Amino acid sequence: MRAPVRNRDRRGLQAPGTIEVQGPSGLEVIAPARVVPHEQATYVEMFDKQGLARYFRVSRDTIDWLVKAGLLRAVRIGNQVRFTLEDLEEFIERQRIQGEAA
Repeated sequence: MRAPVRNRDRRGLQAPGTIEVQGPSGLEVIAPARVVPHEQATYVEMFDKQGLARYFRVSRDTIDWLVKAGLLRAVRIGNQVRFTLEDLEEFIERQRIQGEAA
């Protein structure tokens, strides 16, 4: 039985500009496309907190902690927090370790 995938609308349709990926553990993730052009405007897709937590395989509390500690940049839109793919790539690069794994 497939687990329900979040980040779908009321009708169960996947959000436009996203792709559905199934990882080796069987976890399904809906990842944003980098840029979705629309006529003359360009829209940058973003992760929400829950989607990012699933992508990184950590809790939402960990995402909150990373933002509050200033380690992960976020965009606040109203009362919601969003994360751009560019900021996530920068965060990952800063977290890379050299030599032996801890």
